[in-house]
Parts: sequence; C-alpha cells; structure tokens
Amino acid sequence: MCYTAIWISPISDPQLWSIPDEKGVQGPTAYHGYHTADPYRASRYFGAEDPEESKRILKKLVDACHAQGIKVIFDVVPNHMGNFLQGIGQDAHYSTATQYKPGTQLQPAAPFNNPSWYHNQGDIDWDHEYPHTEASINMLETHDLSWLDDIDYDVPEAKQAMMDAIKYWYDYTGADAARVDAAKCMKPSDIHDLQEYLNVPTFGENFDMDVNFVSKWVGDNGEVGMLDFPLFQAIVDSFAHGGNFNDTVKSVLDKDY
Repeated sequence: MCYTAIWISPISDPQLWSIPDEKGVQGPTAYHGYHTADPYRASRYFGAEDPEESKRILKKLVDACHAQGIKVIFDVVPNHMGNFLQGIGQDAHYSTATQYKPGTQLQPAAPFNNPSWYHNQGDIDWDHEYPHTEASINMLETHDLSWLDDIDYDVPEAKQAMMDAIKYWYDYTGADAARVDAAKCMKPSDIHDLQEYLNVPTFGENFDMDVNFVSKWVGDNGEVGMLDFPLFQAIVDSFAHGGNFNDTVKSVLDKDY
C-alpha cells in the first residue's frame, strides 16, 4: 500500500482544564485539540512543554513527510475556541476564579480573549436542527458547538485574526491542505475566504446525510471538497443494516452532480 498524505489532529495548544464551576470543581478537557486555548502555540502534546520545541517538532514532522513524498493535511478549527466564556449575550465574561488547578487557562490567549468577538448565544439546540430552514441554519452558525465559544465572523477583526493564526502554521511548516472542522457551523463563504487566504485546498466536515445541504459547502463560494457523510450513511445502511443497494448507495451516487 502506498500512502500519499496524512491528516493529523489539530495542531494548536488546547484548553487543558475546564473553568472552575461555582463549587470550584474542574475536570480535564479532551486531548484531541478541538477546543483551542492559543492558536499560535503548537500543542504541548507533541512531546514538549516548551512552545518553541513543540513548534520545531511539528516542522520536523512535515519536513520528514515531504522528504518521503507524503503531503500533510492539518485539521484546522476556525469555528470556535475552547469553553471559556460564562453567561450569554451582554453578560458574557471570563472567570475571575482565584482557586484552580495548575495549568488552568481562565481565558484564551490574546487577541482571542475579547468577548465581543463571539456570538454568546448559548449552545446549539440539536432538537431544532431539522428540517433545514433559514432559522435552523442560522442557529448552527451563531450558537456554540458543545459550549465551545463560537467566533462571530461578522466581526471583521475576529475573522481576520483567526485566518491569520491558521495561516501562520502553513507559512511556517509548508503543510499542503486543510480539513476544516465543524464546517456545518460556519457560512460556506467564510470557509471559502479561509481557503483562498491559505492558498491550499481544503475539505470540510459537515456531519449531515442530506446531499443537497452538504453540497452548499462545495464550489466557487465554498471549499474544494467535503467529507461524504451521505455516502457513509448509505454504505452503513446497505452493508450493516441490510438496506436495498439501489435505495441506499446507488441513490446517493446518483446525486453526485
């Protein structure tokens, strides 16, 4: 088998601990990196507490892959930061706790520690996602995904700051492409702007089985491609659940246009 590319997890340093609750209780956040604390710091999970060393390790990985003719795809997270903000609307604020676990970040790194850069409208209500209407699509775009602070791309400074932070790593490492996390929660036009700014092909994650809906993120005002969740579900329905092939896989392939 010949591998031509690898797609790795998010590369920025994640939020390590949850914000202390009213009783001071905290839990560890996940290691996977989809809840960013500092977009300009390479993840300490690369094996180094020192930011500059983590940065060098990342570059070493990309260089080693390129030396073998293997492209590298970064998983980028432009939709949100970690779960730092408390309250919604005008009441959104960062914690002022004085008792917390070592390594706790009470707010994201500057300049992303500006509450006005976020929608601050609370969490997505997945019970009202379907059917896809203008209102439900707006909810996906303006509300938090699992309470992760949702960046408001209608704020020009916030949009530019995030695009600059992501581009920084492509300029530094020479990585080849991007997989865009949570594309479903962003306007296709904003992701298109990011793709153009990075000057690399991107493909997005829209965990939805509606071909017509997913296709809105592909093309001249979207991305080069999308993960094909409709086909994934059709394959599962056919081979794992005994669905009729024509009604599952073939019916999705027939919509490739």
